[in-house]
Amino acid sequence: MQQLFSTDHRFYQKNILQLEAVPPGEPVMSGRIVLDPEVVEMLTLGKVNKPRFSTDFPAEYIQTGMEWDDLVLSTGTLRQIREIESWAPSPLFKDWGMDRRMKPGYRVLFHGPPGTGKTLTATLLGKSTNRDVFKIDLSMVVSKYIGETEKNLARLFDKAQNKDWILFL
Repeated sequence: MQQLFSTDHRFYQKNILQLEAVPPGEPVMSGRIVLDPEVVEMLTLGKVNKPRFSTDFPAEYIQTGMEWDDLVLSTGTLRQIREIESWAPSPLFKDWGMDRRMKPGYRVLFHGPPGTGKTLTATLLGKSTNRDVFKIDLSMVVSKYIGETEKNLARLFDKAQNKDWILFL
């Protein structure tokens, strides 16, 4: 039974099933068993709904009806965006052991003044790769109290872990 709750088990790694921490002196296995709410939703409803914008998840789902032709970019920039669009780990990624050396996902920095197409580019990437795009409201993440910003970011990234989402900050 203890193997189900070890950090090596898939249930723990995929955040499916966890054993709550217990006070010191209590038996380790006396903690409450917690099933991920998304797993409960999948089992009861047959699907997982997109998370709602809240203080626990300070990101809103965004999408666009526009197409790549509506975005005006230089040839070089568009080529770089297309490289991002086509990037996906192949089966060789795991076979060659690259998954141990590289973090999963892709990180990109868009920069420029307002109105240059950063949000549109993120939503078009999501649309063309069939990924949900969530725009993070940093004003709800950043805190003046020491350590709170890190906790808020950790909670947000924990929710996004094992999802095929694009997070847009």
